[in-house]
Amino acid sequence: EERSSCSLVGTATLELAPLPLHQQIQEFAQFSLSTGYSQVQILPLFLSSGVHVNIDLPQEVAIAQKQLGTNIQLNLLPYLGSQLHRLVPLIATKMATVETKHWILVAHGSRHLGGNLPLEQLA
Repeated sequence: EERSSCSLVGTATLELAPLPLHQQIQEFAQFSLSTGYSQVQILPLFLSSGVHVNIDLPQEVAIAQKQLGTNIQLNLLPYLGSQLHRLVPLIATKMATVETKHWILVAHGSRHLGGNLPLEQLA
């Protein structure tokens, strides 16, 4: 039975963490399972589709899923930047409320062909 009255939220990082990402995911999934959940939704907080989104994250999620077995399902959602059309109004509203003459968009780019297009469109 799925729990719907509350949500668990956790964070994990691909780099600069004491544990590899797949282990961080496993720990959160095991905790989720112990509290009655049977699925974990994983939302990558990336604006562009680079190596991490296309290769690293799917590999780490697959490793975690293999080690967890079938008791809990890991669902890798589309990365945040794939929903840029929903972010643009939010960012535009924020920009309209701050008085300044200049804006700088800072983002981690990608070497993948077309990987920076969402950032260019946002800018």
